[in-house]
Amino acid sequence: PTPGNLSMKKAVSVFKDTVNEVIKNRQTLLNNIESEEEIPRDLLQVMIDNDHFSSNSMISNSIGFLIAGSETTSISLSWTLYELAKDQKNSRKSKRRNKRTYQRSNKRYNI
Repeated sequence: PTPGNLSMKKAVSVFKDTVNEVIKNRQTLLNNIESEEEIPRDLLQVMIDNDHFSSNSMISNSIGFLIAGSETTSISLSWTLYELAKDQKNSRKSKRRNKRTYQRSNKRYNI
């Protein structure tokens, strides 16, 4: 192991521990809420609500979002919105599809 590899392993370990702590804090919060309106509606909650995400998967995805950064996200969103603005037919289709998805989930997320 080189010093760089050891440093990277330590950084990944810190990320994993931090994300794991956030997930545990969220689960504690969920166990103590009195009404569904108190449930946070964010990406972490989407992963918790979805049966397809294991704890390791949630940690890996969260780290990916943290590392990917806002620049990549903003470019992707800008490009998507630009393409949808150019094509009104697909924009309406996408809006209907998203609306159906959220209606089926019977939940409200602040995205």
